[in-house]
This record gives sequence, structure tokens and C-alpha cells, in this order.
Amino acid sequence: MFLLGDQPFIGPTIIDSLILALQKQPANLIIPTFQGKRGNPVLAHRSIFELIQGITGDKGARVLFRSLKDQILEVEVFDQGIHLDVDTIEDYRRLADADFPEIAPPAK
Repeated sequence: MFLLGDQPFIGPTIIDSLILALQKQPANLIIPTFQGKRGNPVLAHRSIFELIQGITGDKGARVLFRSLKDQILEVEVFDQGIHLDVDTIEDYRRLADADFPEIAPPAK
């Protein structure tokens, strides 16, 4: 699993959702989405660990995702935490003061 250190709002519910998705429908990469936009963390199947070891730099994962695009399963989660990161003190202050209510899934 690719977990980024600057994303403090990634909780066990998100991680459990990705693991459950992998158990139900095996794929080489499981990527969470929120409102249709991809986020983190990304769960990788062990069958691609060798490919992952060859990743270098900030863009390495994107290249890997493009090469495995037909082996990706996107999983909609109802948590904007997959998009929130803290890169600056301003980000920290903004997010520390914010209220993030649980977002219910859309009605069907």
C-alpha cells in the first residue's frame, strides 16, 4: 500500500475498503476515488512488487499506473480525506480548523 505521510485524514475505513475490494475483485492496483477523482492511498497486489521496486522519482508511480491502466480497479469511497494533504503550515491551519462531516453515499 502506498500511504503518503502528508495525508493525516486517511483512516482505517478507507484502508479497509481497499482491502475488501481486492478480496472481492482481484486487481493489480486498487485506487480510491472520491466524487470521481482518484486519490491515495493506493493498494498494490504483490504480483507487481518487482515493478514497484523499479519506481524512481515523483512521477514513477504515474508511469506505472499508465502501463497497468487495464489492471486498475477504482473504488469509490465517501471520504474526502483521500484528497487532503498537508504541505505547508497554511494547509495545516486550514485543515485543523475545518469540520469534515461524514459524507453519505448518494441515494440510488
